[in-house]
Amino acid sequence: MAPASSFVGSIFRFRKTSLTILLVICYALAIFLSLYFEEVALTVPDPEPRILTQSWLDLKKLACQPHPFTSHANEVAHDFLMGRVSEICERQPYLSVWDDFGNRSTIISQKNTLDLSSPERRVVYFESGNILAKIQGKNPELGGVLVSAHYDSAPPSYGATDDGMGIVTMMGLLEHFSNNSIPQPDRTLIVNLNDNEEFGLMGSEMFIKHPWFSEVKYFVNLDGAGAGGRAVLLRATDNGMLDYYQSVERPFANSMFQQAFKGNLVGSQTDFYVYAKNGLRGIDIDFYKPRSLYHTRRDNVAESSKGSLWHMLKNTLDYVETLVYNAEPLNDDVSDGVYFDVCGKWFFNISVKKLVIVNVTLLLMLPSIIIALLIYVHRNNAWPIGLRGWLRMPISLAISVAVTVVASKYFYIHDKLLILNDFISPLLAISSLALIVNYLVLNFFAWITPVYDQKLICLLELTGLFWVALIFATIVEDSEQNTGAYLATIFFVLLATGSIIGLIGMALKGRYDERVVSVTPPASTYGSTNDEDAGSEEHIPDDTNASTNPSPAVASEDHPLLSPATPEPISSSEVSEIRHSARVEKSYDWLIQFLAVVPLSVFIIFNMGDLLLQSLHQTGQDSAASGQAAIYLLLAVSVSLSIPLLPFAHKMNAAVITFFVLVFAIASTVTYFQVPFSYRNPLKIRTMQVLDLGEASPFGNSSDNAISYMTFRTRKGYITPIISEIPSVETIGEDAVTCKPTRGMNDVETCSYEAQRPWLLDGTVADNAYSKYLSIDVISNSNKGKSSGKYEPLRASLDINVADNRLCILSFNTTDYDSENTKEGKGKSPVKVVTVFDPAATHRQDDPVSANIPSGHSTDDEGNHYFKLMRGIDTFQVYKLNWTEPKHRVALEWLPFSFEDGNDEPSKRGLGVTVKCYWGEFDTEFVVDGQKKRRLPAYDEAVQYAPQNVLYTNMKPGLLEISGHIEL
Repeated sequence: MAPASSFVGSIFRFRKTSLTILLVICYALAIFLSLYFEEVALTVPDPEPRILTQSWLDLKKLACQPHPFTSHANEVAHDFLMGRVSEICERQPYLSVWDDFGNRSTIISQKNTLDLSSPERRVVYFESGNILAKIQGKNPELGGVLVSAHYDSAPPSYGATDDGMGIVTMMGLLEHFSNNSIPQPDRTLIVNLNDNEEFGLMGSEMFIKHPWFSEVKYFVNLDGAGAGGRAVLLRATDNGMLDYYQSVERPFANSMFQQAFKGNLVGSQTDFYVYAKNGLRGIDIDFYKPRSLYHTRRDNVAESSKGSLWHMLKNTLDYVETLVYNAEPLNDDVSDGVYFDVCGKWFFNISVKKLVIVNVTLLLMLPSIIIALLIYVHRNNAWPIGLRGWLRMPISLAISVAVTVVASKYFYIHDKLLILNDFISPLLAISSLALIVNYLVLNFFAWITPVYDQKLICLLELTGLFWVALIFATIVEDSEQNTGAYLATIFFVLLATGSIIGLIGMALKGRYDERVVSVTPPASTYGSTNDEDAGSEEHIPDDTNASTNPSPAVASEDHPLLSPATPEPISSSEVSEIRHSARVEKSYDWLIQFLAVVPLSVFIIFNMGDLLLQSLHQTGQDSAASGQAAIYLLLAVSVSLSIPLLPFAHKMNAAVITFFVLVFAIASTVTYFQVPFSYRNPLKIRTMQVLDLGEASPFGNSSDNAISYMTFRTRKGYITPIISEIPSVETIGEDAVTCKPTRGMNDVETCSYEAQRPWLLDGTVADNAYSKYLSIDVISNSNKGKSSGKYEPLRASLDINVADNRLCILSFNTTDYDSENTKEGKGKSPVKVVTVFDPAATHRQDDPVSANIPSGHSTDDEGNHYFKLMRGIDTFQVYKLNWTEPKHRVALEWLPFSFEDGNDEPSKRGLGVTVKCYWGEFDTEFVVDGQKKRRLPAYDEAVQYAPQNVLYTNMKPGLLEISGHIEL
């Protein structure tokens, strides 16, 4: 053989060194490309676009302080945005602005938007603070486009990412379309800067009732569930709307996120839910990581980036322009879509219906090709394979799964929040362990019972495994419109391709008993020895064939289709030498198999795993179920990374195995000794100050003796060590800290201790009596004795006197019912009608109105709002915009169900009402008797003495809850 041919053969034949080099390249490229394309996606153009510069400035002004709906800063944010929108809309005659503030209110019934599976039935009275701008299209007959984001933040958060970036992205759109060089769009474009998304999606609910709602058919919702990074196409209503996302410059999308919402893996919702529920078609673009900073004070401009803002702004602008400048009817494919981006450069989508057809075709076609090739190979005796060798891959895979699960349970995941801080180290440790175990098992089998072409056996078995997986995926895609099972299609095609290539190679090599090999010298001219390839058992003939057919040449892949060697016949006396030299693999079709299966599989598994783990690895602090799901995902990704290598694992050389052993040892050590949270990935604890004023009407002086408590909630076992460093706790002693399980939340506890009182008003200490903060006056009550009929409703009117407040929530209880425990079988709410009176109206509190009003929302000529829900109302939320309005005046009607059994028991006719009012700000001061008082000194103290690896977020709609109870 010529030196050049020998050199090529030594590099490209099935050798351990060749395989090792390719493995290193594959894994290195998977990691490098993932990091590279994310970095490219977050690169800001040079020179910086003008709309980005202005939007970044707007973000700084908007997110300069926390501005939840329950804070005065929310009104400041509204005024700033209203000024900016009004100024922009003056630039073009086809731009207009609408301010809802103080002009529109309604009552709606809705599910618990933080838990759609909850049976809670709540009714909400809301006064809108939305700001809307309209860019009138040239053709009003075309369906308009809505772009929506919310400007309120969570109570302790500055709201830079959630959802300041969404808001200033819309400001950037307005800047763009108001430019004289930009033509008027064909379709009308409306932007909705909505308020109070965080606690009920109320801003979007208000838009549904807005006059402009009838002008739009399509929408883009912008939101954030993280603090920076790339903005992902989280979900879409249908495949038709996905088609237009192909126009964006930097696509980042994956329908697995959409499936996570469908499967209730994500407990919260965005305004997308409201718009889709009401018939609009569109998409949801969101930031998704890191969740540990989400809804905390570190969701601020300093920890955000222009790159993140530009990614959302540019993609939104590209998508919106594609829609509004399209004068043709838009795609009417309303079926669910499967979608993903490729390296942040290309976008692919297909309807689930079409994917099911593709799957069925693949399920029939590819196995048919494989079976036909197997029959041909068998009939031509081209592959001398029997029953031996078919169990080694399943055994190896089962052992690797068992070992990794046991090791993870008893060694790696020794802390239930471990992967909150770092999932990379355990991922490297577990995936390396899985690969090492598979290598040892498969290499052991190859050593004791060698078979001809073990890699092809493994490929066929994996193809069969994913054939079954694809059947399951097709079923759930067809029956449930599942958009997250598409990976089964990709992996089945890749593995089937590798199997077909191997079988074609077998078929083209001719009959096994007619093949010949040339004897390979003991050592390569280029310094590689045959010992390097020892252990390649694939071309060793059975002992039976060697003894009974000594004269024919020994078959092997040393004479493949692409081999340059010319076969020469050998005698039976050379069989012993051939059995050794046949271990040297000169076949090149293995390379085609490797390239068809491994690189793309490894890249997909690594990127998908990283994407899902980035979004879910910090959810374990919310509940045990979320944490367990994240750990299972980590194990699945770790084991999956080794699966594409199973056909080639036995061929890896000592160097690469040594490398994986080192990775395993280092990553295991780091994993075992790492702490579960850090400054970069902090533990997030929900907190709130609680002041229960007890039962009275009004509460009177006794309420001033009420005790204020600081409450904290997170996974069990983490709170006490953290709050024990707070001076107030050290003073009263840790024994004064009480912890109890959180109802309905497995492995989550709530701890509390007596804390410093809050201050809400300027003036004297007397002005800050708790009774001045909250009191309840009964204006009328028809429950005064024996009822005239058991079906007659009872009615009461209340004044909820509350200082400097925007939100109170009413819950109800009777002897047979408690609205705070609304699980099935726990009773139905007797409250059927609620009323919110207009402060300026003339009230008729004693008139029973339930028989005269329709079900649902209605108003009378005095501006009073009614809502009837005969299924029963569990909670009644009452919002108002006016801080100076001193009270909420409401009325309740309820049915005394106890009369249905014929008993007229006055004790069972009553209705208990608990009123909880919320304040969402903390960073303000009051002057009380000449001294400065912080609004929430107990919260300030908790934040001041919190470790750097801990952040606080809100537990309820505010950071302060004051409650009282009354019996009617």
